[in-house]
Amino acid sequence: MTRVTKKTYLNTIPTLGIGVFFLFILLEIFFFVDPSIIRTIPPENSYAIIFLLIFLSACFLLSYLFLNMRRGLLLAIGLTILILFSFLHMISALNIVILLLTLLSFELLLTAKQ
Repeated sequence: MTRVTKKTYLNTIPTLGIGVFFLFILLEIFFFVDPSIIRTIPPENSYAIIFLLIFLSACFLLSYLFLNMRRGLLLAIGLTILILFSFLHMISALNIVILLLTLLSFELLLTAKQ
């Protein structure tokens, strides 16, 4: 197991900056843009811009937090799918368990290949 030092986090500062940039854009949209305008951007009624910004900001911020791009990507995918399920009123304990098991199996499979 590698030792995490302050220098490792300093080397990944650009990742943190990109994540904060996408988070800032997401917050600007939440506070200053009318939801009906976002809804009309193609594809219609999907709020695709919001979900894309959630995914990008979560991916970069979690990659910085864990110092691992793969884990940040997997958690960002899981978080985005969970928010999408909540948006579509499909969230249940079964869906959460299936999502967690799927992400955990991908992580274990990719870790075993190394």
